[in-house]
Amino acid sequence: MTVSLVHAKNQGEAAARPATYILSGGVMRLGITHEDLPLEEMLQMAERNNPRRAFLFVSTVLGRHLPVRPGAHREVLRRLAAKLATPVSEATGPVLVMGYAETAVGLGAGVHDALREIFERDDMVYLPSTRHPGTAPSWFTFSEDHSHAQAHHVLRPGGRAGEIAAGASTIVLVDDEVTTGKTFVNLLSALMANAPREIEHVHLVTLTDWSGGEAAQRVAEATGLPVERITAHSLIGGSWHWEPSPAFEPRSLPQGVEPLAVDGISPRFGGWRAGIVGGTPVDAHQLLAHVEHPGRPVLVIGTGENVWHPFRLAEDLEEMRLNVEFLATTRSPVQPGGAIRRKASFADHYGLGLPMYLHNVDPARYGSIFLMIERDDAKGICPDLARYLDRFIAVAPDGTCIPFRDGVPCA
Repeated sequence: MTVSLVHAKNQGEAAARPATYILSGGVMRLGITHEDLPLEEMLQMAERNNPRRAFLFVSTVLGRHLPVRPGAHREVLRRLAAKLATPVSEATGPVLVMGYAETAVGLGAGVHDALREIFERDDMVYLPSTRHPGTAPSWFTFSEDHSHAQAHHVLRPGGRAGEIAAGASTIVLVDDEVTTGKTFVNLLSALMANAPREIEHVHLVTLTDWSGGEAAQRVAEATGLPVERITAHSLIGGSWHWEPSPAFEPRSLPQGVEPLAVDGISPRFGGWRAGIVGGTPVDAHQLLAHVEHPGRPVLVIGTGENVWHPFRLAEDLEEMRLNVEFLATTRSPVQPGGAIRRKASFADHYGLGLPMYLHNVDPARYGSIFLMIERDDAKGICPDLARYLDRFIAVAPDGTCIPFRDGVPCA
């Protein structure tokens, strides 16, 4: 795949700065109308193995397809939260922050956490969607129509999280990008059908907004909420136009793989999916004993939806003055080329028989690699992934470290 980026400076205040990406499946033309950070520092492009949508906006700051420094990710979280400072301070009722599985699960948690840095309020909860509901009771479901994995579940929060969510009058929906606004519509419509409290205001929060400034209007029209109650916030905004190549044949979704012998997520773990109230304290000192080459970069890898707590551990290691990078494995089926320079494939961590991927990781580059698992054993690590990483430490939620050498756990 050949990807090229062409851009020109604004010719006037009303002019949009053009950016053109040439992919094998077509041409993506962007018109950038605002940039809090330069587009080239925020975004790359790749191609999906997905007949519904051939392209993929790849964030350079999200930590999903490209490794990112924790401090760089924290900076964008604070920038997004700053855009919400005034409206959240004026909110008259509880605040519900929601993020989308799997790509924006950590982003949503991070926006919630960054808002906590600004406000000392005890009526704010984070609730993600999930594709792994397990045995927990579901509050509602909705669809992400263009995705490789369309079904989303939102678990019913209990305790204090449930009280806040049930009474929330301000809703903050967080995603990495928006193009048509349909996914926001689907989640908000399902929430409105199941929430007892009238919604006073909705905030659509994204790293990049390609709706041409129309996301709020589209959500208002679809949900019946007055448009003045809906506000969109992004670090980069503009419009997009995809011109598919007439000769290009859409790629099929990947086939299933042999599942691992695990049965979903243990009831002992994954409770954060039913809501986070307050902060996420971590202590990465137990990992320091396993940092073998302190002068070389350290990589922390989250697994699927298990991304926020691993990010906090990576951030803690960085605050100890280590050179740390972070990213997470993903179900996103992306074609090698462009932003995707390396790609490892393996069976999913949850025993569903789905292919998962680790992108843009050269294990030889790192002195230490920590793979943050969501089990108290290593059964959710596919042997193909273990062989690819070769030498790493699997870290359970309770901090137990399981060293791997030559792709197998040490005795």
